[in-house]
Amino acid sequence: MKIQKSTHGISHALFLIFVGMVILSGVQPFQVSAQEVNIVGGTCLVNSGNLLVEHNTSIVNTGTFINDTTGSVQLTGNWQNNGTYIGAAGSNVTLDGDSAQTIGGSSETSFSNLTLNNSGNIILSNNIGINGILDFQFGLLNTGTYVATIGPAGTITGAGESRFVNGNLAMIFETPALKQFPIGNDRDYGPLSLQFDSLTGTSVVTAGLFETPLTGTLPSGITLLTTKRSWTVTQTGGSNFQYFLTLDPSGLDPVHSVVMLKQDADTIASFGTTKPHFTNTKPLTSFSEFGLGEGTGYDMCGGILYHNPASTPIDSTWVTVKQNNIPVDSMLTRQAGTYAFSNNPNGTYTISERTSKAWLSVNATDALKVQRHSAGFEILTEPVRLQAADVDNNKQINEKDATRIKRRFVSLDNYFDLGDWTFAKPTGGDTLIIHDAHVNQDIWGLCVGDVNGSNIPGAGGAGAGFLVLEQKEIIRAVPGEVIEIPVKVSSAASIGAISMVLSYPNNLMQVNEMKTEHGTPYDTTKGNHVRMAWSETTPLSLGKDQTMLILVVKISDQFSKEDQINLSLDPESEIANAGGEVFDTLILNAPTILYKYGEGVEDKVPAVKFEVYPDPNNGEFTAEITSADQKTFSIRIYNQLGQVIHEVKEIRVKGKRVLRFEQGNLPDGIYTLVLQNDAGSATRKIIITH
Repeated sequence: MKIQKSTHGISHALFLIFVGMVILSGVQPFQVSAQEVNIVGGTCLVNSGNLLVEHNTSIVNTGTFINDTTGSVQLTGNWQNNGTYIGAAGSNVTLDGDSAQTIGGSSETSFSNLTLNNSGNIILSNNIGINGILDFQFGLLNTGTYVATIGPAGTITGAGESRFVNGNLAMIFETPALKQFPIGNDRDYGPLSLQFDSLTGTSVVTAGLFETPLTGTLPSGITLLTTKRSWTVTQTGGSNFQYFLTLDPSGLDPVHSVVMLKQDADTIASFGTTKPHFTNTKPLTSFSEFGLGEGTGYDMCGGILYHNPASTPIDSTWVTVKQNNIPVDSMLTRQAGTYAFSNNPNGTYTISERTSKAWLSVNATDALKVQRHSAGFEILTEPVRLQAADVDNNKQINEKDATRIKRRFVSLDNYFDLGDWTFAKPTGGDTLIIHDAHVNQDIWGLCVGDVNGSNIPGAGGAGAGFLVLEQKEIIRAVPGEVIEIPVKVSSAASIGAISMVLSYPNNLMQVNEMKTEHGTPYDTTKGNHVRMAWSETTPLSLGKDQTMLILVVKISDQFSKEDQINLSLDPESEIANAGGEVFDTLILNAPTILYKYGEGVEDKVPAVKFEVYPDPNNGEFTAEITSADQKTFSIRIYNQLGQVIHEVKEIRVKGKRVLRFEQGNLPDGIYTLVLQNDAGSATRKIIITH
């Protein structure tokens, strides 16, 4: 039987009993007002619309109830599942009665989405699961001895002071993640959050808040803060885990350090916490009952931040505090870059930092900053930048440090005497003093040599400017020939630093030397890359289309008439102006190297004419060849990497020959067309833009 729902339904019945196969569908609600809606054994009720059950009517299911993907049930009475309930993904059940409602029955119910909208609260008389969204609008979910379990992809919305799980809430973790547990009891709302940093397998974590305090022997100097509150957290299924727990601090007003307490048999262990949310600073590896305590000392806390414009937090950094050169405590910073040491007595401490994070984003721009400081043009004042500039760690900043930076960029050196990272307080030094108060001290960090603070830890590089290398000219060469390749600027520029990484086809040429108008660049070649670093306080003052640098190269014996050599820029490349500021955008030009014949087609046979139009185009263009005599040609199209991407052979021409090319699938860029026969070749460049 299929019932197409309308604006009305069934009312004033004692019982509504579904028997057989019943399908409820339609847009308008199907309204039911009866003492009980009963889905009897052997019956299958499929709901794909909106089933509205009013006047405190209960649903009793002893058959099969399928709430389809578009199905919605709005219930004012109790939910009793003694059969099979299938809540398809996207389906919803809303409990919005005026008095307490119960979810129970002999079978556990697994909902897709469950909405609770009852100020009289919802009571469990069996376990439930929610695979989608558990949405709190009004009231509590009282679990008693039962458990509400949120699936791996499930979430909880709308929870708060008077809308939470009163009892046992479980969350399923399939991977390391952060999840919120909005839990409480009849007296308090005490949410917690749990984040697995590592986990093997699937873990089911169950948490509850109880009014009884922890029992056992407290650590010396620690008093119990949560005398009427403790959290029980258990886990099944997972292994090899480390996790962090954040406990709710509401109602607490501590003066001294707050520590996390963990029940271990008859004793209580303590762990340092971060403020203001009281998260353990070192990972936990077992589960138990937890509380919060107060020590007699004070906190030392803050953030380890990269000294760049974004003050990027630096995670995975070991922070150690010492007193009288004796280690007191140490910890590893997490994603937020924070550190915290709890319950420290008054005194003078030193703080140190170390990290194995990658050394990045140090180049000739930083060398120029060092040179400008040494020459008195631009004085570095930040302690951490002064430390980063002194790469040879001799307490002086001079031209030698700039040279070391450039040599390391091109891989002539592979270390600095100072190391790879340096850290300092904003005011300098490493001293922290506790005197009857907590100490909050941020620490700046830099890669040694990164004087301009361009690195972005975690992102894998610098926030550098945008460089473009175009090929607009042609140089012809023969195998074995030594030639100079100029790299030019497309607009006037005053250049103080060049950090260049160029790739090229090393089977077709070798780079012998790189030259600039003045000063000596450092360069190395490895594989198909050449690295170059140059910086001077006297800048290169260049006009439009003037040469910035020259590559002296030797063309290999393998170079043939089918080949094409182009240079390309690697992302590490960067150019700065005379003041050491990186150009936001700078366009460079380098020529394409083609095979050199005795004479070109057009020079040897003046009657041959080669035209390509329009230019620029969107990939659709025309090549026109004119020859008075019968001739046979080929046309090759090359990309900027020198690769042949299209070829037309055996083009016979006498008079005029027009060829239409449809290359709309090619990406934007500059392309070279080479017209060739046994007598020579001619080239034309086009720009494709969409």
